[in-house]
Amino acid sequence: MLAAGKMRPIKMFFKPRTPRKIIREIQLKYHRFLTDSPAEKDEDVNWFKTDLYKEIAKEITPAMLLKDLREAQELSQKQLGEILNIPGNRISDFETGHRAISKDIAKKLSKVLNVSASRFI
Repeated sequence: MLAAGKMRPIKMFFKPRTPRKIIREIQLKYHRFLTDSPAEKDEDVNWFKTDLYKEIAKEITPAMLLKDLREAQELSQKQLGEILNIPGNRISDFETGHRAISKDIAKKLSKVLNVSASRFI
């Protein structure tokens, strides 16, 4: 068991298509959370309860999340707009923060992108 205030190092694995820029950014910014050495015992860890996730989540805006999830699904703004039955340029407005995401759109996004609607509001 870890002593109070201690955290378990996190081993991260990236998909081959993960952009090098993103991997470097994570390594530079969050190096104190990561380890290169094998853990004594591999245990499944709930990513959403890790200190790293909590730190990263503080910085992610709904606009950033939308763009990241859309790109992860390999959808263009136009394609996502068609799925949601809204113009593709509205997706651009959401991603740049020029337009707030309504509760109705957040619900639709949550179904398409498989994430809680509250993350977009």
